[in-house]
Amino acid sequence: LNSKTFQLGVAMLIAANALVIGLETDLPDLPCWNVAERTFLCFFTVELVAKLIVYGPTEYFEYQSPDFWWNAFDVSIVSLGGLDVMLSYMGAGAAGSAGA
Repeated sequence: LNSKTFQLGVAMLIAANALVIGLETDLPDLPCWNVAERTFLCFFTVELVAKLIVYGPTEYFEYQSPDFWWNAFDVSIVSLGGLDVMLSYMGAGAAGSAGA
């Protein structure tokens, strides 16, 4: 997880995600955006879970660590992404049942 190759891969995923967000802003009607967003969320969730398994929650959230704020930011972003997915499914379910 600390290798240059892994870090480069994660950085490329972050850049690709930013590109997709920009394209989605310009072309909001394309149907592929939900799949792309879910795919990025899965990758970032797997990265977060892998770090929690390897380092353990105590070390991962060690306040004295130079990575503490980045780790807290990662958890926040992934959690908000998961919440967004859950709310979108709940909204789709509510919208679908309203017309029945």
